[in-house]
Amino acid sequence: MHLTSGQICAINADLISWRGGWRVTDSNLRNESGLDYILALISGPVFGFDMYPSKVDKAAALGWYIITRHPFYDTNKRTGMEATFEFLELNGLVPAPQITTSDVIATALAVENGTLDYQQLSEWILVNFVEP
Repeated sequence: MHLTSGQICAINADLISWRGGWRVTDSNLRNESGLDYILALISGPVFGFDMYPSKVDKAAALGWYIITRHPFYDTNKRTGMEATFEFLELNGLVPAPQITTSDVIATALAVENGTLDYQQLSEWILVNFVEP
């Protein structure tokens, strides 16, 4: 199961309402097609090849692309991580007991500054999410 563009925009709006941030438009997207492009990349096969075949791969790509491509005017890191969490929960994985808020923040910052790549984010998810 996948999150829709509308659901991810709602995540962004909720995070801004809850913790603050800059909201410019209803969707808060800098470019309406930017998020659609990200969702198309992870949704399934293109020309018979699925770049992100597993739910962990798709979740990592979703978070990584939102954080690094900045489709929103603000709150991309928080939105990327929350969308990742919600995608994983929608697909049967929940945060493991050892995961902490500071670890999530450090992970988002590492993705943004380029010290954590997509593959490393995928590995972080494998360690920090489990089946209930």
